[in-house]
Amino acid sequence: TYWSPADMATDNTERLLGELLSDVKYLIAQNADQHSRLTAVERFQWKMVGIATAIPTVVSSIGLSLKFILP
Repeated sequence: TYWSPADMATDNTERLLGELLSDVKYLIAQNADQHSRLTAVERFQWKMVGIATAIPTVVSSIGLSLKFILP
């Protein structure tokens, strides 16, 4: 068969669009993976903030209760 320049351009365009679509899908998958890791790190940080807030609160509550209980 005879290939015209228009056919070649169409094939090349379709190939480039396919490669572009593949690259976009890869980037989306990478972004989803990074998002899940970032979410895990943020959860850990918020747990540490909660613990860092709870410990002084508990210690100061115990100290105040001892101050009022003991003569």
